[in-house]
Amino acid sequence: MANDYTNTSEHYIPIPAITDKFSYTRDVTNLRTRLNKGLSGNAAWDSNADNYVLSTDNAGSILSSQSGTAGGKVIPLVQDQDPTITFYTHTGAALVAEWTVGADDSDTDVLLIGTGADLTAPKVWLTEAGKFGIGQTPTAFVDILDTDTTGAATVRISNQTVHADADAAINFSTDGNDWAIGSDSSRSDAFIICDDSALNSNVRVAINKASGFTGFGGVLTPDGTVHVHTATAGAVTAYSGADDLVVENSGAGGVSVLTPDASEGRVVFGTPSDNVGAGFRWDYGTAGANKQFLVGTWTGSGILSLRNGSMVERMRFDGTEIGVTATHLLLNTATAPGGTVAGVMVFPDNAGDPTPGTNTCAIYGNDVAGTVEVHVADEANNVTQISPHNPDTGEFYFHSYNTRSGRKLTIHMERLVRFLIAKVSPLLSAADQATLATMIEEETDASLVIAAPLPA
Repeated sequence: MANDYTNTSEHYIPIPAITDKFSYTRDVTNLRTRLNKGLSGNAAWDSNADNYVLSTDNAGSILSSQSGTAGGKVIPLVQDQDPTITFYTHTGAALVAEWTVGADDSDTDVLLIGTGADLTAPKVWLTEAGKFGIGQTPTAFVDILDTDTTGAATVRISNQTVHADADAAINFSTDGNDWAIGSDSSRSDAFIICDDSALNSNVRVAINKASGFTGFGGVLTPDGTVHVHTATAGAVTAYSGADDLVVENSGAGGVSVLTPDASEGRVVFGTPSDNVGAGFRWDYGTAGANKQFLVGTWTGSGILSLRNGSMVERMRFDGTEIGVTATHLLLNTATAPGGTVAGVMVFPDNAGDPTPGTNTCAIYGNDVAGTVEVHVADEANNVTQISPHNPDTGEFYFHSYNTRSGRKLTIHMERLVRFLIAKVSPLLSAADQATLATMIEEETDASLVIAAPLPA
């Protein structure tokens, strides 16, 4: 009998060339002997079933005869076939091929585990580069393709069977820089991301299992849906009506909306009926051409209401007018008046006369000899003082000037009345003098004081 190859020290399986019945019987016996060199325990040849039986209690084993280096080999009997080992189950009536492990002859750097009697239905891949794939050929070091449609988890990490109170976590390490991610049993099973080798300290992100809220910056019990925590602000909890985004700091805190110069930064409020109901915007403009901060409503008939105190309305903008519901309307830096009066519009010192724009006029306060007086200016910039008192004497007068011509007109009303009384009244009949007296009355406690008494 001739062998294609034999090496009893490494137990290659010979391929016999059958020449006659005697040599076949002899070589089969030799083959069994050589195979027995790799079997130990209670392994024995079952002549009835043509199988090697390790033992009835599985105490036997298959051994390699070499020491120091791997000696056992699985080699295909035919060129270009896959070297494989197949695992069968025994149904009582037949053997069923369940799993096959082997090297893919068409891609020799891949070890496959597949279902059935060959490698045509692989489930697991392991390449010589160390890449591990489940469900597909790996392109990353661990590559998993989940084809399950039941919604079951693709990967499950559990530690509860061995240690009921232990963490279930994964550690990532690069050059001694560690990150850990997992479920922390000591923190009510919160999902934790830590800048550490385990879920012990340096918490960066935490998702609370009970509330579903996510905290960034180390906060383990977030106040709201998203809680960005730089440092504790103290004993304070976010208001439940505005806790979807919480920003907390021990010092100044804030949220920045950053855009290019030519683009607006926006915060918008909307509802199902109107996704852009109101908001505020910052429009810097190209090269700073605009520099406008815009606040208001973006919907038809929208109202902008200004409030203070316990959300009491103080001013309302409804698109056509300003509604004042506070005690006074103070313009610019005006100081509120004293006393018990209400509903006063107060003008500050304008420190000069304005120049009204096209189709406009102005009403304002302007200092005259140390007293702020009320003035009006028309579109042509003609100015008239309408608070009728001379700031020097306190007397009633009329004062106006034309800024184009430079002409001024001042009529001292009290002096004019005195002149009329002194000069005109003696010329009148007694009846006309009585009529004149009803037109001009002297009131000592009112704003108009006539120094000269009316003639009898």
